[in-house]
Amino acid sequence: MRKYIAAGITALLVAGGSALSAFPAAAEVVEPDPTPYVLVAWVTGEQPENTWPEGGQNLFTYVETGETSLDQLDGKLDACLDYQVDLYLDDDTTWSLIKGAKLYGPNNPEEHLAWEVVKQPWKYIDNDQNSQYCQPVPDDAKFDVGIVPATCEAGEILEYGEGNITNATFDASSTPSGTEGPGDFSVSATADEGAVFVEGTVNPITGSLDGPKGYQGTNPEADCYVGPEQRVEVLEDLPSCTDLDVTITTNYYERPYGGEEVLVDTVITTRPANNEDYNALECGIIPGDITAVCIGDVPYFSYDVTAPQEGPLTITWHHPTDSTQDVVWTDSPRSGQRLWPGASDGDPQMWPGWALVDGEYVATLGNYAWTRTGVEVTFSINPEYTTTVEYPDATALCANPPVEEPPAPPELARTGGPNPTAPLGYAIAALLTGGLLVGLGMMRRAAANN
Repeated sequence: MRKYIAAGITALLVAGGSALSAFPAAAEVVEPDPTPYVLVAWVTGEQPENTWPEGGQNLFTYVETGETSLDQLDGKLDACLDYQVDLYLDDDTTWSLIKGAKLYGPNNPEEHLAWEVVKQPWKYIDNDQNSQYCQPVPDDAKFDVGIVPATCEAGEILEYGEGNITNATFDASSTPSGTEGPGDFSVSATADEGAVFVEGTVNPITGSLDGPKGYQGTNPEADCYVGPEQRVEVLEDLPSCTDLDVTITTNYYERPYGGEEVLVDTVITTRPANNEDYNALECGIIPGDITAVCIGDVPYFSYDVTAPQEGPLTITWHHPTDSTQDVVWTDSPRSGQRLWPGASDGDPQMWPGWALVDGEYVATLGNYAWTRTGVEVTFSINPEYTTTVEYPDATALCANPPVEEPPAPPELARTGGPNPTAPLGYAIAALLTGGLLVGLGMMRRAAANN
């Protein structure tokens, strides 16, 4: 910039403030500005005919210079941009323009171009926008697909989605993701604007999808092996009612996958038969001798039964009309002799249908008189057996106490109540209607299972 020394008078003052001498002011001295110009580069449009792009030219760089060459900034410019380079005078107008950093048109804002020193104080720099060097670097576009391996039941599955593509879009004509084999597939994509598929990209991606592996039963070391199906058959040979053991036949079968079932082993064992087995065979009680016997002058009940079932034996004497008066013997042995109900071999000795009154035996309807005429007796284990037993004949030694002459028997129905004109009932009737037979075995038999 230009520099000036202001005109004036310089006085030499001495003590007391008086001037000793005075000199006239010096003439104006102008020092030359070493950088009288400013070279400015503005960015223009991409083509020479578009010198003034919308929004104006933008300041790129500048330099203060004492030279008038328009090439001083060439090495500092971007080789991929177009420029207008202006040579300005170095003054306030130029610095105001640089401060605004925008040039909207010729002399807008005001420009002080160096016309007096350069015939044309500007130039255009048109770089090759189409060169490979100046083109923007495109984004890498890429895509791929995945294939889910086949299983024993499902074929290979084509799989792709957002995670399989970058800067591109799958084409609608592509085989849909999720397609299961067997079959062919084709997947293609289109690169997004400003993106290019990377070198070596295969587009479309094609291939074949395998079907399910399928199960097999021949090679245990290979995939999808299915071992043989096993089946166990248990057969029980139930015993007869006299056998004690059940024969168990266990057959082991195998069916290879896709093959026929074959018998591979048979095991035969036995086990003790149980009540369930015998009941299934409807095994009943087997009666032996069941009768009344005299042991001296005492009446006894003698019996013998067998059955394959285990369990206690219960003997029930059934009252002909009132079950609450039944005689029940539990946990009885399966054979034996027991005093007839109402009998006693002690002192005093007693007989059913008789009572001891004032030291004399008197016939009575009590003391189990109902057991003297055809009483039903049931033997129960699990099955049952019922028979009718008869009291010893009246002439038997053990049938009655020693009396001179028994009274006449009353008339009494088997299922009816006592006749009011015949109070002696069963006991007296038994004295007169007996026979010589001491025991009548098994008059009626019936067996039933629970």
